Parts: sequence; structure tokens; C-alpha cells
Amino acid sequence: MSNNFDVLPYSNENLLKIFKHFSKLSEQDIKKKLHFIYFKDYLKALECKTIIIESEYVDKDYLDDYSEYFVKCFKSYNRFCSRIHFFLQEIKKSDYEASLLNEDNKIINNENYLGFIILKPLPNTFIGRTCLKTYTNKDSRFYGVIRDYIISLHGKKLKIKSLAYQEQDGIVSACATSALWSVFHATGKLFQHNIPTPIKITKNAITNMPIRDRGIPSSGLTPEEMIKAINSVTLEAEYLNISNNPGLFKEVIYAYTKFGIPLIFGIDLFNKKNNKFLGKHAVTVCGFNLDSNNNIDDDFKIKLKSKDINKIYIHDDQVGPFAKCEIDNKNIVINYNGNSLNYSYSLCTSWLDEDNNYEMGNIIMLPILLIVPVYNKIRIRLDDIILELYKHINHIAVTMNLKLDDVLEQIIWDIRLYEVGKFKEEIIKTDNIDKKKKIEFLTKNHPKYLWVAKAYINENLYRIYIFDATDIKTNDLLIDIL
Repeated sequence: MSNNFDVLPYSNENLLKIFKHFSKLSEQDIKKKLHFIYFKDYLKALECKTIIIESEYVDKDYLDDYSEYFVKCFKSYNRFCSRIHFFLQEIKKSDYEASLLNEDNKIINNENYLGFIILKPLPNTFIGRTCLKTYTNKDSRFYGVIRDYIISLHGKKLKIKSLAYQEQDGIVSACATSALWSVFHATGKLFQHNIPTPIKITKNAITNMPIRDRGIPSSGLTPEEMIKAINSVTLEAEYLNISNNPGLFKEVIYAYTKFGIPLIFGIDLFNKKNNKFLGKHAVTVCGFNLDSNNNIDDDFKIKLKSKDINKIYIHDDQVGPFAKCEIDNKNIVINYNGNSLNYSYSLCTSWLDEDNNYEMGNIIMLPILLIVPVYNKIRIRLDDIILELYKHINHIAVTMNLKLDDVLEQIIWDIRLYEVGKFKEEIIKTDNIDKKKKIEFLTKNHPKYLWVAKAYINENLYRIYIFDATDIKTNDLLIDIL
């Protein structure tokens, strides 16, 4: 590898050599690292052909951690990172150098760019800020929590849609801090707040809080500390206990990630093979997959579109970005320390078990909580809207001349949060709405944030209920029916 940069054909062997060179770990240690296993499978799926390496790169997040912690260590740590870029096209070093001398973007362009991984000069936990292209966004696969990132590579401007990810270093951050950091990369763009670095997130979380242990190095954050970190960036947090409520779990993920809001998912990790709890963990939920054959009963009187969610996509600092977790809707009973613990659902993960087996389902997630970071003007919660809908179902039954149970059986509800401008853009494109009603709605002033419940019968849009997401609960929240 040259001093400044290098261009290599992509292969698992070259990725291994790069990780080994910059991390100073042994080849065997890297091969056993779940991140390496995950990234080589991920990049293979993206059909990566070329790696371009920046040997010395200054990363803001690492530099902040470095100046606050690592520079004060007796041992000397490097302040420079390395950044490796991935491309869909085969690129020779001579062709890349030639492209830097002209404005031709046939090689270095957005269509060809798959993203980057920053390698931090730390032992073991060296995966820094990472932005990779998502898998193909099929009809059933939805990545709601991604944003544009602008990258300058040797003067060439590139853009990629992703959500920043990094491995927790176990020193200035733990899994909750890494999850919050990814969350803030989305909400910072969405709600226009500053995006704090990992060490700043940890400090914000523990300020004026009773400390169970040393604040930094961080041993992890409690739910209360995570909420405090969310409050510190001017957002508010909705805390939901979803331990035995799969319907609420899926609907909250559907309603908020459709808007672009990521969620903190708190879990217990459990090894089914040896009946062992591995500890508590926190990840960032950034998408889901729908399967219409996933006929699982909801926890609500009404049928929800979200019941079809069979997988979620998470940023798991111990695995990688957009990692798949499959929802197992079967009741699970765990016998642990002489106690029988009942769970109405669980999630399969890609974690390595104690035998280093990379097999979906050996390590499972037992759901505990969801934390939703919202702008303070979004005052009405999802469960409030579901209660509001119950009030209108009888009216639907009367207008359709049907029994209430028949209405509940026939209608599928699609409930989600909207920004008013985006909702109006969607209404303009929606054909089966009365033109007079459509113009009346489009030309009215409305609150910035709306809850929208769409009623479908046999996959056809029947009616749209629009609620004020910024009002107070005691008021009539319904704005309009289209």
C-alpha cells in the first residue's frame, strides 16, 4: 500500500489485508470478528469490485473522542484514521489517477459508489463511521431512515443515501451511545439539531444523573440516561414497553420509520443453545420488511398494515449496518435460573454463538422497550390516534350498512406520521379522492405534523382520516376526512 492512497480489486482477501494492516490485529482475530464476516457478505451482495484507500483521514467523531480521552493516555494513539471506499465498477489505479486530472466522472460517480468504512487506530474495536448503500429496496423492503451524505474523495464529490454506523469502542461509548449516535444522524437532518459525537452523547446522558459506575470509560447507559441524551438535542422521547406486545412493536416501527424517525430498541440477548442470558443491548431500528403472508393476529381491535412486518433492519454495533432480524411470532418459554419466563415473540439475530457459528437463530433478541425520539411539537402519540380511530369505526359501519365486526374484518389500516408538505404532495398524486374535497384540503392551512390513517378494503383506498399531531389530547384531533 502506498503512503497516501491505493486502489485494489475487491476480494475477501484484500478486505482482510486492509483490516489487518490498519487495525494491527492478527489475521485469525479478524477472521473471527463478526464485523468482518458481516461486511464481506454485505459487500458481496452489493457486487463490489474495487476498493480505494485513503491512508490518513481526519474523522471529526474520532478526533473529538481522541482529544477528550485517548490523547491523555500514557500509551500513544494515532489521531489519524483511514477511510476505505467501495465501488461497483472495476477501477485500475492508472485510470483513477487520470480521472483526478479532469472533470470526467465516468469512473467516480454516484451510480458507481457503494460507500465507505472509516478504520480507527484502536485495538479490537476499529470500525468507525460507516456509510454503505442499502440492499436493493424491493417492494417489500423499506429503509425509511436514510439520508444524503456528501463525500469528497480527493476532490471528487460523491453522494450516497445511507445512515451512519459505527462499532462501539467500549471506552468512551457503549452500545446505547452508538445507537443514539446513529439515531441523531437521522434526526439531526430531519429536525435540524446538532449531531453530537459519541463522547458528547455519553457526557450529555450522565450529566446530573446518579452514576452507577464510571461515566467515562462508559459501561453503558440506562433507559433514563438515553432519554436524557435525547432531550439534550432538543428532542423528546416516547418510551414504550413492548416486551409482550408484538402488534404495538410492529406498528410503532411502521408509523415512525415511514416518517424517517429511527428508534432505539432495547433487548435482552439470549443463547438458545446453552440457555444463557448474554446481557442487555441497544440497537437502532431503521427499516422493515413486509410479508403479506405473515398472518399474525394484532393486539388491537382493528387490522393494521404493520401486522405484515416479518423482519426489521437495525444498526447493531456488534454486527454491522442494516442487519436483518427476523421476527418469530411464536410464544417462547425460557427456563432460566429455575424460573419460567414467557415471551409472546422474539427476534432471530446474526450474532456468533460460543462456537463462532454464524447461524441465524442461535442468538435471539427478547424485546424489552422502544424509545422514539420526536420533535417537541409532535405531541400526540400513536396510541392516542388508534383510540381516536375507534370512535369513527361505528360511523363507517353505518355508512357502509355493515355490522361493526364486518367492518373490523374488512378494513386494513395504514397509520403513519406525516409532514404536511409531503402529505399534500402525495394527495395530489392520489386519484380516487373527490376533486372538490382534494382542492379544499390542499388550499387550507394545516399543522406541520399530521397523523394519517388510511382505510383500505381489498387493497383499494376507501377513506383517509387526518389528525393534528401537534394538538393536545383533550381536543378533537380530527382535521379532515378524504
